[in-house]
Amino acid sequence: METLGKKIRESRNGKGLSQKKLAELLGIQYQSVQDWERDKTKPSTGKIPKLCEILDVSSTWLLSTKGAKYPEEKQISILKSSVQYGLQQESRRCLKLFEKLRPEPQKIVIKLMEALIKGNR
Repeated sequence: METLGKKIRESRNGKGLSQKKLAELLGIQYQSVQDWERDKTKPSTGKIPKLCEILDVSSTWLLSTKGAKYPEEKQISILKSSVQYGLQQESRRCLKLFEKLRPEPQKIVIKLMEALIKGNR
C-alpha cells in the first residue's frame, strides 16, 4: 500500500518539483516536506487543498486508498482532448489507463512503446 509520504514524493517528482520548491509554493519550510515524505508527519488540513492543486492530484486519492488520482476536471479535459484530436476509442482507453499510472511506470510504458515502434520499422 502506498503511504501518504510516498504519494507526495512521487507526485512531486512527477511535476519536476524539488522539496524546496514545493515548500516555497506552500509557504512552509522544506523540512516539513521531507518529514511528510518520510511519513514522520502529515500535512495540516489547511495545506491539503493547496498541496493537491500544486501536485494536480485529487484529495481523495492523496488521503485514502480510494478515488481517482487526478481531479475530475483533469480527467474530463484528457477525454475532451482525445476526442478533439480524433483518437479512436481504444486510443482514448489507453490514454485513460496511462494517466492512472505513477510517473515511473509511465516512463517504462513510453520506453516499451518506443521499442515496439522501432521494431516495427
